[in-house]
Amino acid sequence: MQSHSNSKPDGATLVLFETEHLKANIRSALVEAALSPWQRNFLSDVLTRLERYGSRARLSDKQRLKLNEILGGDGTRGQDRVTTARTTRQTRRSRFRTPSFLSRRLRWSRRRLARDVVVVALIVMVGLVYSVFETGPVQSFVGTVGKSSHAMGRVDQAFTVTDGDTVHVAGERAGTRLVGYNTPEKFSPQYGGKLLWVSSGPEPDPGTPPFHVRFEREMTASKKVAMMDFPDPASCLKKAETDDLSTDRLKEMDWDRIDNADEAEVCMFRLLGSYENLSYTTDWFEAQGFDVPPNFSSARPYRESDGTQRVTGGYSIRKNGPKFPTKGVIRRAFRSIPYGMSVDATWSKDGKQLLWVQTGFSTL
Repeated sequence: MQSHSNSKPDGATLVLFETEHLKANIRSALVEAALSPWQRNFLSDVLTRLERYGSRARLSDKQRLKLNEILGGDGTRGQDRVTTARTTRQTRRSRFRTPSFLSRRLRWSRRRLARDVVVVALIVMVGLVYSVFETGPVQSFVGTVGKSSHAMGRVDQAFTVTDGDTVHVAGERAGTRLVGYNTPEKFSPQYGGKLLWVSSGPEPDPGTPPFHVRFEREMTASKKVAMMDFPDPASCLKKAETDDLSTDRLKEMDWDRIDNADEAEVCMFRLLGSYENLSYTTDWFEAQGFDVPPNFSSARPYRESDGTQRVTGGYSIRKNGPKFPTKGVIRRAFRSIPYGMSVDATWSKDGKQLLWVQTGFSTL
C-alpha cells in the first residue's frame, strides 16, 4: 500500500468538505461492507492519509477510480466519467492554460463562498430557533431591604436576586455577586468562558487515565473543555451510592450529560482506558447500544500497519435516533442529520493500553 503516493503530480487536492465526507464513507464501508483484503487495506491506507494530511492530501485519478469502484458500487460508469473528465481537462489545459486555471479558481471560489453563506445562515437560523424553544426567562426574586440594625440610618431599597447568587440593587447598573455561594443555573453561560480560557491559558490536566489524541491538530478548544468537565471515570458515570469502579460499573456511562462529540470521545476514553486490556471493549460497546462487527471485535481486532489494534462499534442514528444529546428538540433534530455513527478504540500493540478514541458520522 505504500505505493500510493500522496504527492503525485497528476493528483488532485480535496477541499475540507470532500475530505470529511470521504473519511465518513470509508469508515462506514470498513465497518459494514464485505471487502476483499486488498480493498480493506487500500481503504485503510487512504483513510490514514486523509486523517494525517487533511485537505492537503492528494489522490490520483486512478486512486479516485478505485475509491469509486469500492464505495460507489459501479466502477464502469465511474471510470468512463473519470476518463472523459480527465481528457477534457487536458485538452483545455493545453489550449487555454492560463484562462482555464483562472476560470476554475473563480468558479470554485464562488461555489465555496455560496456554500459558506448558506452554512452561516443555517447556523444563525438554528441558533435563533434554539434560543426560542430551548431557553427560558431568567428567574428573579424581587424584594425590599428593611431597616438594618447595623446601619447608621434607614436603608430601604428594592433589589432582585438572579440565579440565587447575584443581587441587583435598584439604581445600580452592575449586579453584586455573592462570594462563597454557587447556585446552579439552568442554562450555564460559562461554556464560552471556558473556551476562551483553554485557548489562551495553560494546557488543562490530562486527567485519569491521561487523555490522548492521535494527531495534535485534533486537540481543539472544545476537547480541552471536555477534559476539564470530565477529568476522571467517575465524572462520566451515572449517579450511584457507591464509588466502586468495577467492570460492570464502568459500563454505566451517563449519556444525558454528553452534548457533543468531543465530550463523548473524552468520556469513552476515560471509561475504556480504565480496563486492563482491550478484551473488555466489545462488551462495553454493546452495553452502550453499539454493534460490533466480528472482524473488528475484541476477539478479532483489526490490526493496523503499525501493529496497533482497533475495535470498532457502529450505531444506527436512522434507526435509534442520535446517541447525544438526549434532550432538546432542536439539538436532537440537528444531530439526526447523519444516518450512522462509528467509534474506533485503538489500543497498543500488546492490547494493554488505550491510545485514543475517535468518533465518525456517516452522511448521505
